[in-house]
Amino acid sequence: MCVHVVCACFPACVCVFSAVCLCLCVCVRQSLTIFQRSLTTMHIQIQGLLQFTVPVFPTAERDLLGIQRLLNSTEFNLHQLTALLDCRGLHKVR
Repeated sequence: MCVHVVCACFPACVCVFSAVCLCLCVCVRQSLTIFQRSLTTMHIQIQGLLQFTVPVFPTAERDLLGIQRLLNSTEFNLHQLTALLDCRGLHKVR
């Protein structure tokens, strides 16, 4: 039995529920895409700060590099989560 519902996290997303919750997967993927874009923006901002701020404030370099490492780690985890979702999507019983 399938039921059509409007997704709570993305009202424009109309999903069909059967044995597997497809709506959650779509909503999570959209959230991950937004998160990836935000990470990219933060990477660009940190690069700019490293380039233009460190010559004026040399002591800021250590903190900025720490933030950059944290962003890299977060991005790695995001890619792992995305791969896991893709893998589950491929093995879903239809």
